[in-house]
Amino acid sequence: MTVVNAGKIYSDLGGVVCRRCINKYYRVNLEPRDCRYEMYPHTCTSCGSVRNIVDGFNMSGKVKLAFR
Repeated sequence: MTVVNAGKIYSDLGGVVCRRCINKYYRVNLEPRDCRYEMYPHTCTSCGSVRNIVDGFNMSGKVKLAFR
């Protein structure tokens, strides 16, 4: 089992990634409250859309990613 953390996500998907891309790539159901976001939207390096970018995870998000 591989531990999924912010460093792994950034190496797999890029340094600027949205919650939708994380959900799709890791097949997890992160809710908006599971993530911490950057202050302003940016272009996601994975999908190319302008979205809120994940900066980190709250405890509930870390628990959901721990089982991936």
